[in-house]
Amino acid sequence: MNVVLILMGIACLQALIILPEPCDKLIVEAASQVLLETFNQGFDTFYLISLLTSTDFDASAGLLVQRAAALLPVIVESIDTKIKTSSKQRFNVILMDSEASLDLLSVLITKKNFDTFGNFLILLLSEAEAGDLCSHVFQVTAQYLIYNVNVLYRIHKSIASYTYFPYGTPGDHLTRMARWNTFMQAGFVSPKLHFPSKFKNFFGASLGVALFRTTTFMDFSYDAEDNIVNYRGVDGTLLKTIAQALNFTIRPIIPNNNQRWGTLNQNGTATGAMGLLLNGTVNLTLGFFGNNYLRQQYLTGTQSHYQTSLILCVTPGSAHGSFEKLLLPFQFNLWALFAAMFTIALFVIVLLQFFPKYVQHFIWGRMNRTPGLNLFQTTIGNPANPAPSRNFARFLLTLWMLATFVLRSAYQQIMFYNFHHSQNHSIVRDWDDFIASQYRIFVIPPERYLLDNLHDHIQRQITIIPTEQANATLQAIRYGFLRGARISYPESLYYQNLQVLNNGGPFYRQFGKRLYSYTLSVFFRKNSPLVDPFNGQIQPLVTYGFVEHWRRELLNRNLQEIIRTRMRRALATALSVPILSGVFELYALGMVGAMVAFLVELL
Repeated sequence: MNVVLILMGIACLQALIILPEPCDKLIVEAASQVLLETFNQGFDTFYLISLLTSTDFDASAGLLVQRAAALLPVIVESIDTKIKTSSKQRFNVILMDSEASLDLLSVLITKKNFDTFGNFLILLLSEAEAGDLCSHVFQVTAQYLIYNVNVLYRIHKSIASYTYFPYGTPGDHLTRMARWNTFMQAGFVSPKLHFPSKFKNFFGASLGVALFRTTTFMDFSYDAEDNIVNYRGVDGTLLKTIAQALNFTIRPIIPNNNQRWGTLNQNGTATGAMGLLLNGTVNLTLGFFGNNYLRQQYLTGTQSHYQTSLILCVTPGSAHGSFEKLLLPFQFNLWALFAAMFTIALFVIVLLQFFPKYVQHFIWGRMNRTPGLNLFQTTIGNPANPAPSRNFARFLLTLWMLATFVLRSAYQQIMFYNFHHSQNHSIVRDWDDFIASQYRIFVIPPERYLLDNLHDHIQRQITIIPTEQANATLQAIRYGFLRGARISYPESLYYQNLQVLNNGGPFYRQFGKRLYSYTLSVFFRKNSPLVDPFNGQIQPLVTYGFVEHWRRELLNRNLQEIIRTRMRRALATALSVPILSGVFELYALGMVGAMVAFLVELL
């Protein structure tokens, strides 16, 4: 196939060379010099595309083909004879002479077989209004995200070389088109690269960034004039680091109406940050931004810079009742063992009533007329009255007191811990419990796609809420006012529970099953040239652990601040009447029982 194409080029070459029109050798010499200094940069073929509307410049075109063919194979094309190649064209030499050629360029450049990251050398062979034509060429190429463009045209006795910087030229970030070099009879005046890198230095140009607050990943602060001046969090620090490395300024834009990520529809329309990105208001967006199939169709993301998991924050179990709190320190089997011990002791006391006195004295000791009451007294830690005098009786009493002492100490220790920590019944642990408990999953519109792959039974329990109600719903779930769940991620719950340690209140509870892994990226418009320079900065930051370090530093700094605050307070949680309500209720029941016994004795 390539042989056929080359032969076609030679045929066109012969047709062009025999034309008698005068030739502008100076611009041909300049173009040849560009080709000579560029052909060893990984290119194997030159594509010469003629968009000439006049035959006055055919001689120049023929000479250029002849010079180029001495370096590499040349494929000659035109707007009418576009050749379908097996690979995308990487080095294109385009000949133009008028505004009509510009219209042809607009039609040609939309073809799918051009590599937009390749090189485009454009020759304007007519001097008439070449400056305006050059400006219009850059407008067309920039519209299709083509930036490796070098335009040559004659200005009096020299050839001017112009190129386009999409985000500002050296020394002036507001200017886009720059005169890059000049060709004289002796060659180019400056030894600059003909296709300089446009994405290693943005020369202070501003890039629009759609952003919003997301816990642990994106936060920012304002100055006195209500301008965003600092960025924090994993994504915030990443943005600052890349901006410094690529030398651009951040122009932050927050989506209207708290739309955050926004929604993306099948037809390509979007709201929120994605809407700002697609309509060209911003250049990029980030802030806990994940990927899915629909986003891949309309957006382009960098390599993943962080991986986390999606989880559910669920309603805590109901609070324990007053008597439940009294029973909490021991499990049922331990309470049953204690009850059995006490019952057996009472049974022995009752049984000994039928034995001779000397046996009773041997077991209880002399003068012990109320062994049952003494059993109760020693169980709760009071001394026996009177104390036994016989060795065996003292031995039995000592064993009982040691056993009850261990039980009382363990009970008091665990009870003290429970009084100072929020205790609730168990939360739902698996999907069966979740479905059986009729928990609702409350999601805002941008989050709905995250649950598309869940089982149909779970899909029926999804409720979409307005974005502005997201935080209120989460707090209602946290306090148990609303039975359900909200989508979250471990870093967020950890950070928020650290705040709870400092400010008080119930903890955020995590559902026992994670949804799935979730990778984060920076997103741009489709085929944006910013993807490669951002990837070049992100890759070493991930490889060498900087991103993970930022996450740990943020969470550890927050934890250290909380520890310092709690040390300044230096006070344990004070016990209160509600905490001890079970004890007072038990005391009240005892008083009622005593009153009933007193009334019975009076009768």
